[in-house]
Amino acid sequence: MHTHAPDGLEQYAKLLHLQLSMLLRHTPKHPIMYWCCYDLADDRTTRVLEHAWWSAFANPLVSIIPHGTTKARLFRRAILRNEIASNLDTTALAVWFGDVDTVWGPGALDAVSELAMAGKLPEISTPEKYYLNKTHAHGDAIIARTHGAPPFDEPEPLDQADFIQVKNDVVIGGQMILRADIARQGYLDGNRKWQKEADPARGFACFRCDVGYKKSQKALGRQWARIKVPNVYRIRHAKSSMNPDGLPEKFRLGNNPA
Repeated sequence: MHTHAPDGLEQYAKLLHLQLSMLLRHTPKHPIMYWCCYDLADDRTTRVLEHAWWSAFANPLVSIIPHGTTKARLFRRAILRNEIASNLDTTALAVWFGDVDTVWGPGALDAVSELAMAGKLPEISTPEKYYLNKTHAHGDAIIARTHGAPPFDEPEPLDQADFIQVKNDVVIGGQMILRADIARQGYLDGNRKWQKEADPARGFACFRCDVGYKKSQKALGRQWARIKVPNVYRIRHAKSSMNPDGLPEKFRLGNNPA
């Protein structure tokens, strides 16, 4: 997980709190190690991670692992994906490279774990379907009612009636699942373009490393597959690091012709 919540983009701290709260509310049956890469100077994210770490302290199945770094390394997502994947715990069976706008509901992560334990997890995969909020305004409302700073709340459950089910036509960067033996081979390891530190002045603007990774795996003869994973949600919102002033109205969910 990569996240950054500077002034003006506080919603990323809220999304992180929502994601972690739901992970702990729907505690999986199988152990999960949750790595979060963030800027050490990012106070909002630091507070959310500290709260989640203490909340998970007595939970033997969920380990929260804050991975603080510099903006230059954080903003080139492939660097830390490579670092973490290449040094996976030997007991790990799978890796889900996620984004903070993803929420895992009951059974989602267990479905991946059980496929891996049964030896049925593809080398590279993505959920066959996921739930997407019907409009950007609805996603903004979910974020608005979630506290991303102390005192932290217990976020409201997501109502499936507010979402539509969407089929994944591609493997996007935040829903990329790798078998552990594939992950340990690295993520664009040694690639001069994608392992070069980013210019922090450009902001969190480099989201294309997943395209480079998929091309590198295709060259090795590996194909991605869809797998059945229940209760995966994606919270779409108008204001983001790519659109800090808000997504133009004509591109917002619910405003486009069917």
